[in-house]
Amino acid sequence: MAKHTVDSLNKRLASLHGHYQRQYAGLPRHSRPVEPLVKLIEKAADIVRRVKKLKGEEARKLEATALERLKLYASEKDAIVEAQAASEAELEGRELAVRFQLTTGRYRRHFAGQDRRTRDLGLLRAITDDLRAIEGRLAELAAVERTMDMSGRHSAAKGQRDLCEGELKAIAEARRDQALEARADQLAAVANRQFTVYREQFEGRPRPTCRPELLERIVGTLEETLAELEDPAFGGLADPSRVEANRAVIRDQITRYRAELEALVEAHGAVSLDTRVGLLGGAANEMMALYREHFAGQDRATRNLSLLSLMCDRLGEVEQQMTGIGRSASSAANTRNVTLVRQTLRAWEEEYTKIAEVQAKRPGGTSAPRPSDPLAGLIRTGG
Repeated sequence: MAKHTVDSLNKRLASLHGHYQRQYAGLPRHSRPVEPLVKLIEKAADIVRRVKKLKGEEARKLEATALERLKLYASEKDAIVEAQAASEAELEGRELAVRFQLTTGRYRRHFAGQDRRTRDLGLLRAITDDLRAIEGRLAELAAVERTMDMSGRHSAAKGQRDLCEGELKAIAEARRDQALEARADQLAAVANRQFTVYREQFEGRPRPTCRPELLERIVGTLEETLAELEDPAFGGLADPSRVEANRAVIRDQITRYRAELEALVEAHGAVSLDTRVGLLGGAANEMMALYREHFAGQDRATRNLSLLSLMCDRLGEVEQQMTGIGRSASSAANTRNVTLVRQTLRAWEEEYTKIAEVQAKRPGGTSAPRPSDPLAGLIRTGG
């Protein structure tokens, strides 16, 4: 019988984990077979038993790794058994609950407690549309799956949908109830916000990783803003030329963005599914690396909330595109990636709330000073 060494056991463990990563990690649990995972657990347990008999620091490190992975595999087996015992309606309800959590996170970061006059109505409409779709489907599932969990999901989605619909009306009213000068400033701020979103989400980014629907929304918001600025009443301002200059800038940007939209659609059609999946995975990895560098294990009182919000938005754009791919094509890599991205986004949204809570307790309730923005170069440069 061959003598087992730290090196040989490490290779066996790496081989087992490679199999786990390919066949289980990030894939839908309801479709995964349990028996191969049971055998994998038995092999991992055998490695743990054998490495316990070895001496030395390297053996103890390998033992800790093997025990951690054995725990992971056993936990995954239990989760698969639970998922496969659930009905299809329950599984869909759980997925909708994740979508709901991510959607409410976007609302919280961009609207809760903010000045209504400066909020992005296009974004709020998109959030509200998502909530309507989630609530509508949960209502159908709740009529079939009569459980407290499903009813609770539906009730929460309905409440958030009602809140957003009410906020849409409140923002429109707040904008109307302004003096002419303030209204001109507010419309300029709305346009500037769209320019910022474009810089953050499109400039320097590979076109196959950018979502055309977002650019359509930006163009639509700018067109609405331009239409409001055409109001003859602005001719009564002390300096009406300022409004005219703003109209010219917005017209120029609309023309530019429409041309970019055509280029985006063409770029999406020019790459293969595998290439696009890989590019989106790379974009997600970029954000995750930045999170590890700037947030993981750091003092929440000193973290940059604006940066984390932008990272959530960036990763959210990736998630929406991965979700779209999943609805129209079959890709194991995309399925694995979108599961990881959703888990990451949920964790980031929760971390955003925790950071905000810590920083609200600072003297005067002010947030931490903003450090240099590591995303700046990624946003504004690149081919």
